[in-house]
Amino acid sequence: MTKPLNQAGFLKARKSIIEKILDVARRNQDLADEELLQIAEKETKGMFDLLQPPPHSATGPSGSADPKRNLRRGKESRAEHVGRFFLNLMEEPLRNAEVEQTFIPVFAESVYSMLGQEDYEKFSKKIDQLLSFAKEKNFTYEQALDSKPGKGITQSIMTMYRDEMAKYNKFGDRLKIKLEAAMMENMTEDQLASLNIQDTIDKGYAEFEKLINQAAS
Repeated sequence: MTKPLNQAGFLKARKSIIEKILDVARRNQDLADEELLQIAEKETKGMFDLLQPPPHSATGPSGSADPKRNLRRGKESRAEHVGRFFLNLMEEPLRNAEVEQTFIPVFAESVYSMLGQEDYEKFSKKIDQLLSFAKEKNFTYEQALDSKPGKGITQSIMTMYRDEMAKYNKFGDRLKIKLEAAMMENMTEDQLASLNIQDTIDKGYAEFEKLINQAAS
């Protein structure tokens, strides 16, 4: 079984959950309570799981977490097409800059809240059309991503993201809260103890912001 959180870890995780719920409420003030609840439940599920031992199926034969499964979780969380296209020009530079890898899914998932449902769905439809065409031509997903139309979609998403980001002076603080929550959820206490958490978060956000501004300019 995964080692339970100590008192300090528990309090920190609880604080991150509260901040996440408040962030959801601020970002979606126009939604009904039921819709807010659904979003909050979705965005805090993994964080609540951290407060209790995981089910037996989540561990390997020795009882420790399966690192391969954790890697698969990271990949699956980026499976949304808009998020994957958004990251296409940034993921390799982020890795090369040694940005904490648990941050990358957070960057991908931030697209929906930044663009809003209407624009997000517009990009999703464009991507679906491109992927449908690529399938007819027997192109792979990666070839569609790296095609001229694919890169054009990526550029458009990044430009809109940058423009929307510039409108909200609290955006950076909110994203950093999510980065911290991702660390709390996906890293062990020993891993966390080996890092300067705030410096790691600041570096990850700074690299992300730089790439957004460079690629969308």
